[in-house]
Amino acid sequence: MTVIVWDGKILAADSRMTEGSFLVTDNDQKLFILDPAIEYKGDELLACALAGSSTDNEFILEHICGHDFPSKISHKASGIFIGKKNGYSLENDTTYLIPFSRNTKLAEGSGCQFAYSAMKLGLNAIEAAKHACKLDMACGGKIRCKEL
Repeated sequence: MTVIVWDGKILAADSRMTEGSFLVTDNDQKLFILDPAIEYKGDELLACALAGSSTDNEFILEHICGHDFPSKISHKASGIFIGKKNGYSLENDTTYLIPFSRNTKLAEGSGCQFAYSAMKLGLNAIEAAKHACKLDMACGGKIRCKEL
């Protein structure tokens, strides 16, 4: 699984990929800069981080970059998208992005409870992701981040 964290300024994600109880890699790309920005309901999506299989993540990115998202797609991914105006959450098998205020703290993935708790205690997104990696064996690798 993974941990994705947004603290209102920084989007962070780990880089561990697991399959069942197997460690596949500690160098998976889960954080994506959308350049050029993607127009979405009057906002511009700047970056996203996705928790799911690489296949589902690629499928979602393909649809977003093709400007045909949301569409009726089936997926087992969750994620956080950051736009210029709002943030957006993607839940498993949803065909739309759920808007939230950019200053909302949010975490997704198997390590989300650890990361969210760490942010409640004052840690930033990077520190919260590192904390989750210490406690959730499905999280790990390098923490990638982007200040937005």
